[in-house]
Amino acid sequence: EETEENEVMTIAAISGNEIAFTTPLTRTHWASQEYQAEVALLSRRIVINSDKESSDPDEFGGHIIIRGEGRISGTQLRRMGQKNVMARYPFHFHLLLYSCPTCYANDNTFYETYYRCVSIHATHNVQVLRNVAFDITGHCFYLETGIEENKRSHIISPHSCTISSDPQRVLPKGGTFTESADLLIPADTTA
Repeated sequence: EETEENEVMTIAAISGNEIAFTTPLTRTHWASQEYQAEVALLSRRIVINSDKESSDPDEFGGHIIIRGEGRISGTQLRRMGQKNVMARYPFHFHLLLYSCPTCYANDNTFYETYYRCVSIHATHNVQVLRNVAFDITGHCFYLETGIEENKRSHIISPHSCTISSDPQRVLPKGGTFTESADLLIPADTTA
């Protein structure tokens, strides 16, 4: 049964509180006082992406590792990361400890990524704010060692995919997951 109801639309026009799309919605989207629809802007003026034809077959995209002062804002990262390859995430703050008090990844979009969104690895005081993630694989925001201090984060992620070649493994019936060729980190079954 298909349960995915997210739709990626292109805005044709905005008039007051009405938005017109280039194509009609294919699903009904309910909103009320108790339940609001998730709406996020995926496009950005700066786009860093991997080539679809060469990246998609092996889920092997580009990655950015920050080993010094790193700030990125207002950028779309698309088809980035390398599935099940440690340290090959779309955006990775790597072993900076306390040397990067002004590091941030703010106001970005992570779209169709192959492995996570932002990884913070033994780096303190990092800001990760107002980011949008859509159609990503694995945990979006990843604290690699768990010792990271004073980080601030806020990410909207309406559609995340687990890493598993067997869809039955990710159903909410529990189970034990172990490292394998198609699942490097067992926690990625809970994306």
